[in-house]
Amino acid sequence: MNLNKFIKIGTYSATCILITGLLSGCFASDEDPNKNAETSQTNILTNKPLLLDDIQSLLTKDTGIKAQIQDSITQQVITPLSEKSYIILQGPDAETRPVAVNFQKAVEQKLLEELERNQIVSITACIHTDKPATPLCNPANQALSSSMHSEMAQDPDRVKTIADRTVTVRKMAGHGEGLKLYVAYPQAGMSGRTDEEQSTYRKEVESDQNVSLVDTPLNLEKLPDGLSGATYVIDTGDTSKLVFSIAGQQATMGSGQTDWYIWFGELEDLEIKARCQTLQDTINNNSAKKIEIF
Repeated sequence: MNLNKFIKIGTYSATCILITGLLSGCFASDEDPNKNAETSQTNILTNKPLLLDDIQSLLTKDTGIKAQIQDSITQQVITPLSEKSYIILQGPDAETRPVAVNFQKAVEQKLLEELERNQIVSITACIHTDKPATPLCNPANQALSSSMHSEMAQDPDRVKTIADRTVTVRKMAGHGEGLKLYVAYPQAGMSGRTDEEQSTYRKEVESDQNVSLVDTPLNLEKLPDGLSGATYVIDTGDTSKLVFSIAGQQATMGSGQTDWYIWFGELEDLEIKARCQTLQDTINNNSAKKIEIF
């Protein structure tokens, strides 16, 4: 081949490649530069292992949780929940409560964070217990000895679980748009609280700041077996809602053996759907206040 002709062909090819590259760059510039970042952020809420990683990061930052408890949360809760939607923690209250309730607190923290970042459309939360919610019966950042079993009151690790959630639950109560926090309990359960606890709770209910809080007394003597706990239904804007639910004894019963039941997955999961249906029916059939989960 003639050398001059070869150089011309090579120059032409290089020019074509350069033009193609420039045009590709121009078209690429029309895309939203934040698209990949937004997709990644959204995936945290729709990808449970990623969400659990973020929850674990929050727990790690809490220097008040002992290393042994941190390890137990990882081994007994986070790792199993990354593979299935329902787990059971069994053992003495002194061992299981710090694991279960610290995890619950971190979930509350994470949900509030994502709601603030507009990564969640809405949250329907419900604390459903035989007595009004323990965190709202205690002053902020405190844990009254009357609000827990005498055995538990001697254990700083368990006392911390109450004091910490007096903060996260109040943040939920005062959040406003995008969050509803129902506190459901049998009417008779109020008498199980001391005068100080009742007064603290009523102040929270009557506070103008707690725009998300819905006091929901029930026409029941006692909740159905296994229902005592809390449930959080998260609308991420996708086709299916995400649910976190936990069941266990209230702090006033915090002694001896306490088993905890934890559900974490999509609302359409059969076990999760059944639990949410039981909760919704129990509230809507026994209260003037109605909760909408489905």
